[in-house]
This record gives sequence, structure tokens and C-alpha cells, in this order.
Amino acid sequence: MLLDAFPFDPIDSDSINVDTVLEYRNYINKLPILIKLVDFLDHSKIWICYKTLNMGGIAKDMLPEEALALLDGQFGDLNVRIFAVKKLSLLTDS
Repeated sequence: MLLDAFPFDPIDSDSINVDTVLEYRNYINKLPILIKLVDFLDHSKIWICYKTLNMGGIAKDMLPEEALALLDGQFGDLNVRIFAVKKLSLLTDS
């Protein structure tokens, strides 16, 4: 598995520098991982998250499975959940 190659847990914000990850957010190819690192008590980080959702390339190319992941209970922010529902509404019935 690809994540096994990392010397740290990519979801564990204690083992990495979150500010560095957010600075290079355009190189992360999985939006749920990026959003999971966002501290929703810090308004500057919330702004980065919303900007990525609205204008980021990874948000445009997001897979339906990733949009479903954003509806998980771990992602309680209303704007993140609305984004996920909008992405899922673009899918066809087939």
C-alpha cells in the first residue's frame, strides 16, 4: 500500500507539521486527508479549506468515493458536507 511507504501516519496531525502540509496542499491528491488535517477552530485554516474546495484542482477531480468519505461523521463542517453532496449530485444514475 502507498501509505505504508510514509514514515508517519498521514492522518495523525501530531506527527507532521500541518502548516507545511497546508502550504503544499496542491500536491495532495486526496481531499479527505487534507480536510482531516484542518483545525476548524483556526479561521485562517478554515479559509484555506474553503478556498481549496471552491477553486482547487483536487476538488474538481475528486472521485465519488472521496465525496462519500466527506459525508462521514469525522467531517462535521457544514460547508464541507454541502460540497460533498454537490459532487455526488453530479453523478449519473448509471
